[in-house]
Amino acid sequence: MLPARTPVPRSVWIATLAACVVRLAFVLAYPQFGACPDCQVYDRLATNLLAGRGLVGGTSDDPMSWGVGEGANAPEVGFGPVYPAFLAVIYGTVGHSIPAVRIAQAFLGALIVPLAWLLTMAAFGSAAAIVCAWLVALSPPLVMYTGMVLTENLSVALLLASMALILRAVRRGTPMSFVPAGVALGALILLREEMILLLPAFAGLVWWKGRPRPAWPGIGAFVMATLVCVGAWTVRNYVLFHQPILISVHGGEQLWISAKGWSEWHFDDPELRRLVDGRSYVERNAAMQRDAIRIIMASPGQFLVYCFQRMPMLWISSHTTYIRGLTESFRSYYDRAAYTRIAIKAALFALQVAMLSLAAWGAMVARSRAVSPLAAWMLAMPVVAVTAVHFIIFATPRYQVPALPFVLSFAALAATRLRSNRRDARSGPTVTG
Repeated sequence: MLPARTPVPRSVWIATLAACVVRLAFVLAYPQFGACPDCQVYDRLATNLLAGRGLVGGTSDDPMSWGVGEGANAPEVGFGPVYPAFLAVIYGTVGHSIPAVRIAQAFLGALIVPLAWLLTMAAFGSAAAIVCAWLVALSPPLVMYTGMVLTENLSVALLLASMALILRAVRRGTPMSFVPAGVALGALILLREEMILLLPAFAGLVWWKGRPRPAWPGIGAFVMATLVCVGAWTVRNYVLFHQPILISVHGGEQLWISAKGWSEWHFDDPELRRLVDGRSYVERNAAMQRDAIRIIMASPGQFLVYCFQRMPMLWISSHTTYIRGLTESFRSYYDRAAYTRIAIKAALFALQVAMLSLAAWGAMVARSRAVSPLAAWMLAMPVVAVTAVHFIIFATPRYQVPALPFVLSFAALAATRLRSNRRDARSGPTVTG
């Protein structure tokens, strides 16, 4: 539980400053990866939004991938409005500038450090929280995605903020104190639709583990605030597309590529062309969803194999896909005798595996060492939600990023336990005469 007043230690502010410096150095001094397809969609949406045309011309105006463009004025239904609005604010302030987006995300990335510290302190105490602050500050994936025009940085910030607001609301106990937490979670769901799983998870945890146990009006206020935020967008979709669409129809193509067992799109595939050619974005996603269900029902065992194969794809990675100079495979660099690049990729890969291993141990330690069971369970929920979603649908390493600070929180707990064990071993048993 968060105490009424929580002074931030000097070491955490130093970690926050270090996070800012490292991220700014990365985006300003290191050559950045070019615009990925999703980056281009977000950029188009923000540009159109700023121009007063509304949220139009994103995925529906992307003939590069699908061979079917619906026009620059087609309403967006592939992505939610939050990240385009974030970009539009930056563009409206300083002009259309991708470097400005990267700088803004560098500062945003630094702000997640004290939030991660706050949540970890509530769950596991001060020692683990300070370690977590430094792990988050210097985490290579969290630094690297600062330079991409993608939702990862903003998702992490909103998720941490919503969780901190929930713990504050539990402490205060008034229904109105839960409303900001619901608004933050609603914005997060509009940013990443799979985070809808956290609404029942957090509401249930607050009722189960919250101390003092909050009254139903507080939990109801949290749920209603979240649903109002999301529902406003759902109503917009119903008005424009005449069917209930929670946030997007992006899930149809995601389920289809998952059912096929592909790790990337093959745009010249005849079966894919049959499903998408001549159809609008909504129509082709519906067709792909139906076909995905057919494929899964025809061979459920094979689909289950694909599901398990996605887990290492999601979690075990060097996160160098978008780092210029490190984007190729180990084999490619070995064939060219680029051993320095192999060493860097291998070091980043080993660091990721080490953090995951520590986090797994930390999860076991948390069963007996949690200061607040509610906070500890909440830290686990984003990891569980991201894993569950991408067990079923398409996975790529960047999809783990919103859950990464919570992995690092459990890793920090394990690291402090390891340090404590070593200190005890050095001091030896106490001898009494």
